[in-house]
Amino acid sequence: MQYHIHASLAPSKGEAPFLLDIQSSLLDRLSSRVVVPLYPAQRMPFPAIAQLSPEFEIEGRTYRMVTPNLAAMPSKWLGRSVLDCRAQSHTIVAALDTLISGV
Repeated sequence: MQYHIHASLAPSKGEAPFLLDIQSSLLDRLSSRVVVPLYPAQRMPFPAIAQLSPEFEIEGRTYRMVTPNLAAMPSKWLGRSVLDCRAQSHTIVAALDTLISGV
């Protein structure tokens, strides 16, 4: 579901244990989803830029969106939903806008 964070079942789950689904729910029947990996805040692959990599609290720990690493992945790589982020959709879209347009 769009704007839900899922436990990752992807081969890279050791690096990014969670995936944020950003794809429209109107396209749920596709076999893939566009997702953004979430890394533990202390293990970001580059210095954090607040607007590009917003934070999320999951199971008592802080994770950041690694927006530049967004990708399409098979839907089967999305595990259980751990957090509904629809209320933060404006922050998520702002991070995507920063990636695409620089603003």
